Amino acid sequence: MSQEPSPEFVPHVIELTSATDGKIVKVHLSPGRAEVTRVYTLALEIGVNQIKISGLPEEIDDTIRVEGRGDATIHDVSVTPTPLAPSNPATERAVAREYRSAENEARRYKDASFFLENFLRKVELVPCDHAQIPMILRTYEHASSKLDNRLIYMEEELEKLRLRRTPLSDLMPLTATVVMFAEHAGEAEIALVYAVPNASWNATYDIRIDMKSEDAPFSIRYKAVISQRTGENWDGVQLTLDTFTPKLDTGVPSLGLCRLTPVMVQPAQPRQCSRERSPRRDVVCNSERYRARSRSYTPPHRPPRSMPHATVPVSGFGGLNATYDVPGLISIPNEAQAHIVTIAELELDASFSWLVVPKLDLSAHLKAQVKNVSEYTLVAGPTNVYIDGSFVARSRIPDVSPQESFECSLGVDPSIRVTYTPLSKKVSSSGLINKTATTAYSRQATIWNTKSIVIENLKILDRIPISEDSQIVVKLIKPALSLSESPQSPSENRGILDNAGGYQLKTAKSSSTLLRVAENVSAQWEGEDGEEGTGKDGRISWLCTVPPQGKVSVNLQWEESTPVDMMLAEFEIVRCCSIIKFNAATAR
Repeated sequence: MSQEPSPEFVPHVIELTSATDGKIVKVHLSPGRAEVTRVYTLALEIGVNQIKISGLPEEIDDTIRVEGRGDATIHDVSVTPTPLAPSNPATERAVAREYRSAENEARRYKDASFFLENFLRKVELVPCDHAQIPMILRTYEHASSKLDNRLIYMEEELEKLRLRRTPLSDLMPLTATVVMFAEHAGEAEIALVYAVPNASWNATYDIRIDMKSEDAPFSIRYKAVISQRTGENWDGVQLTLDTFTPKLDTGVPSLGLCRLTPVMVQPAQPRQCSRERSPRRDVVCNSERYRARSRSYTPPHRPPRSMPHATVPVSGFGGLNATYDVPGLISIPNEAQAHIVTIAELELDASFSWLVVPKLDLSAHLKAQVKNVSEYTLVAGPTNVYIDGSFVARSRIPDVSPQESFECSLGVDPSIRVTYTPLSKKVSSSGLINKTATTAYSRQATIWNTKSIVIENLKILDRIPISEDSQIVVKLIKPALSLSESPQSPSENRGILDNAGGYQLKTAKSSSTLLRVAENVSAQWEGEDGEEGTGKDGRISWLCTVPPQGKVSVNLQWEESTPVDMMLAEFEIVRCCSIIKFNAATAR
């Protein structure tokens, strides 16, 4: 005789529907992923309880877990596809027939509305008494309004029929099964925690600067743009933002080998425009392209206490990883539209500098060196820049940890005006046997400060040519900067022959690298990344302080000496993404 199982080991099955029987109470959102906590309240029986929760999102991964409160023990959690409900052919045929009938009725309403529109357009072509026109218009308005209402009603009915034709299991095809053992019967609460994709938040910023004040406060409004298409609505949830993106691939990278082998390369010959042959050196570059450049090119001139936002406290911090708890409850529906939440209003320490490159652009570009003195981690994102209440540019903020400094471009400052005179050129010759042609060039840049405050840390950047041939000598006249000492150039004022490029450059004698050329104006050789250079690349910078409603002017003069019968070709080197490219040659 078989023994029946004890009642406490016969599973008590509880079936729940996720959307109606549970509520999302918490969402932990990181870029590209959301961890959702949904809570269910249920009545447990003594013994084994099997809770089946259907209607879960299709794309939940294997990170699902269950937490609970009550006098019970969680034994097992599994996720399986929801089995399709048995279909009734007669019911399906009836729904399909009703759907086709609704479609036909909606089409008739559309045709009737189209007929009325055409009829009204043709009334003026039909002879009729003008006294009847108001009655025709009233009839048209009444009929069209009735047709519109019926058409809206039929579209709603069609949507309901579409949902009846698509089972819930096709929309939310996963079911979670939780096995629990209860020692006592009673009410319990379980929380289903699972991660879903198609949810993300991105950082965006508003930078506001008041240049009218002497301290020029630098304020940042830190905002989160939240969007989700998870298939569920987040109604009245506690939202936490995480700056860390989970890494699903934790493999350790393996460094391979790098071998070099000789290869024969035919040197490329750059095309140069010249009226006669002249001795020159070949310029070779892996990536070459050429375009003509004019000496006299002048670029066009470019025109030039609110309600506080609720902020988000920092709930956790660890390096670049920080979490922010959004205060109160927030609702974000399942849609493509983004929702914006203000994380913080920050007042940061910043120093400002201006850069003018008049040879390329008659604008003063404003930059800020900022230190993040707040406890907030800044996530990389776009920013709108407002100066004195006016929108001036769009820029970008990188990833920044607390107490870390970063540089931010703030666009063009319209209150600083720049003029750049055309290139002046004078030719002379000297020598009896070996005649030498000397060409003197000069031009001037002027900076106008229309602000009511002093502008400090303004840099003007320009250049002189560098020679690629020992017969071509370039001599800098103004500013009178000297080249840095090197083992190959023991004297202070001699031609320096570069071993790699072979160019020769002469300068007037000077004893210091930073040369004061006027009141509040100093000059120096410009190196890479804004550092002080040696002069071998021909770039010069002036460091200026411009008084309120005042101006400063800088002069650049140099000479080029060549044999009389030599024609010069000018190559422009462009640095782009750490790749040096040679632009077109022009005859001189």
